[in-house]
Amino acid sequence: MTSIGQPLDTRARFTNTERLRKLLPDELVNTTGEHQNELSFAAILRDRADRHPDRVLLVDGLTANTRTYAEHHCRLARVIGALRALGVGPDDRYAVLADTSMNFIELWHAAFLGGGIIVPLNVRLHPAELTVILRDSGAKILFVGHGLESQAATIASALPQLAVIPCEGSSATGLDSIVESATPLEDWATGELRSASLLYTAGTTGDPKGVLLSQRAHILNQYHAQMVAPMGEGWTYLQHTPLFHAGAGQGLIRVPLMGCRAVLLPRFDASAFLATVEQYEVNATVMLPTLLGMVLRQPDFDPARLASLRRITYGGSPMSPSLMRSLGELLPNVELIQAYGMTEACSTVTLLSGEDHRAEAHAGSVGRAMPGVQLRIVDAEDNPMPDGQTGEICVRGANIMDSYWNRPEQTRQVLRQGWYHTGDVGYRDAAGYLYVLDRLKDLIVTGGENVYSTEVERALESHPAIMQAVVVGVPDETWGEAVHAIIVTEPGQEISAESACAHVAGRLARYKVPKTVAVQHEPFALSGANKVQKAAVKSEYLRQYEGS
Repeated sequence: MTSIGQPLDTRARFTNTERLRKLLPDELVNTTGEHQNELSFAAILRDRADRHPDRVLLVDGLTANTRTYAEHHCRLARVIGALRALGVGPDDRYAVLADTSMNFIELWHAAFLGGGIIVPLNVRLHPAELTVILRDSGAKILFVGHGLESQAATIASALPQLAVIPCEGSSATGLDSIVESATPLEDWATGELRSASLLYTAGTTGDPKGVLLSQRAHILNQYHAQMVAPMGEGWTYLQHTPLFHAGAGQGLIRVPLMGCRAVLLPRFDASAFLATVEQYEVNATVMLPTLLGMVLRQPDFDPARLASLRRITYGGSPMSPSLMRSLGELLPNVELIQAYGMTEACSTVTLLSGEDHRAEAHAGSVGRAMPGVQLRIVDAEDNPMPDGQTGEICVRGANIMDSYWNRPEQTRQVLRQGWYHTGDVGYRDAAGYLYVLDRLKDLIVTGGENVYSTEVERALESHPAIMQAVVVGVPDETWGEAVHAIIVTEPGQEISAESACAHVAGRLARYKVPKTVAVQHEPFALSGANKVQKAAVKSEYLRQYEGS
């Protein structure tokens, strides 16, 4: 067999070799203390392609097409050659507007190998919003997936200098054709500190900010995760979360890091999720609680179909007590891990382990800091707060962003004194467990008292008839702001506004009880990242309020 590349050690900076040997394959352990750019994706991929060339890396969950490690390695050399032929250098930006696919994965991986800086786009944004992002990023090329051609055409009319290239298909001007005719390029710019991605956040608020992240930040975050929540070499991971989300890193990086395989679904679909887990014997995936609820409510749901699952990592929002109970009853052998983070931290800051879930000793917590990540709570003047005291959550670590793209002042506002200021409010207990209470911008001040919307939402969702709750502050002549709740009932369940308020009154202080409650039966619309858009819910309420 011809060697594809010299295997490089990837673990020299860690000191506890014996512990890490249990977590990562022996071939990646360096006991000599020497290292060669160990946080380089090139080192990871070359090692895997050299040792296990015929092992499957990617599976298209719809077509069953596969790609091995060696095939992926060779393909990436051509992808980077194609990017160079298209005029994209290591520091240039190229954007991708597409659902999850092998071609999208390879465009991500090409960025880690110095092909350029990838700008993955939220497929649910309006073309006008996407135009703002593309103009801001200065992307040279927009790669477009199936079903998104009309959005791309609208964008191209506003940005005539932008080259638009189909991601898939047999078109002579499409990515596949360009890659096949490209000269392979393996002179990869793979330095750890090289910028790899530009991820836009808050794109639905009218103020999109590009988060510039280095290769080091991406890869180190997955090393951190592997230390506390290991994935085995023979595992199968299901990638159904959007690839424009920072949380996609587990599938993008950890799968090749561990020599696993990833099964890809274009978008989340509860029925397809069940079928794919069953067919490919999936062991691990990442989900939002909302999506988990959809799976359990599927007419063809059967716990036996998910028998292969060992772990579900969730985040984005807390899991309701009723959903937690259902999972414990229906899938008792599945380890639940909660992750808390943000795009600016690439993306995980804390993990609540499976053991903590089983013990229920830290209910409501998002866990403890990942290895290599530091947390502290500060007051309005940036003074550190003692354990148990509430303030803004700040984070420090090598997984933090380099900057906001072309926004030096906003970068200075959030990166102060060496700490990233998250804009989240919470506290840490004496054992180091973090409790996130709310976003600073979602804090409700009613009659001079602070009400954390997430606290009220959790109280509402503990009622068996309530599936989802969103709590916002609305104008009130007497109190300044009043607590307003919008609740979604479980299928077939009914609950009155009075009963919902009484339920909260039995758990929280009187001033936290909603003054008004709206009841609906349809679930909330989700963002492209599959999260409830609280700002949109509040905006709709205010529109109706002002019109009444």
